[in-house]
Amino acid sequence: MISWLLYLANARPPSEKKQKERFYAMKQRICERFATPDGFDVQHFTGKKCWSCGGSGIHYYWDERDEDYCWKCNGTGWYRREKWVILKRWKLGKRVFHQPDGVAYGHPFPSLRNITIEGYIEHGYHGFAHEEATMWLALAFDWKLLGMLLAEGTTYVKWPRWYGPMVHLRQIAGKLRFRRQLSRIKASVSEDIPF
Repeated sequence: MISWLLYLANARPPSEKKQKERFYAMKQRICERFATPDGFDVQHFTGKKCWSCGGSGIHYYWDERDEDYCWKCNGTGWYRREKWVILKRWKLGKRVFHQPDGVAYGHPFPSLRNITIEGYIEHGYHGFAHEEATMWLALAFDWKLLGMLLAEGTTYVKWPRWYGPMVHLRQIAGKLRFRRQLSRIKASVSEDIPF
């Protein structure tokens, strides 16, 4: 059950920075406690040259005499450098999870010819199941993350569709927060209008 919930939650972790950090810390604790180490993988990201300067690192204003370093790439010529990420592989039930263990900007294992993962890992889309799974895991392993998710709330889920009790709880929290904010605005507006 934990493997399935973590799989769904990992497909789309929270986007807010503090929530995302807490989510990945929770994922690490779950993997260390319940999963078994299963070696490592190497993930490769190809580099992208800066489109603003064409990879030269120099930005020309009107002619070649008027030049400056490129502000997009800070004069490096690269928008994103080529990198290799070493990922710890964890086996939890039938599923495999990864955790970054290091980054290298030169190939870390020159003798290793096969790159295990090329580019980003595609997780797929599962509707609002990722949000439901994240909240159930937070209820079991990280109450502060659950509190952060509930405090943020949401108002984008339309009734009467069934998304799960935790998503509905988050929606109710979002609607209550929205009403509180609306009542504060109404109170401040009514105080400013003289009758």
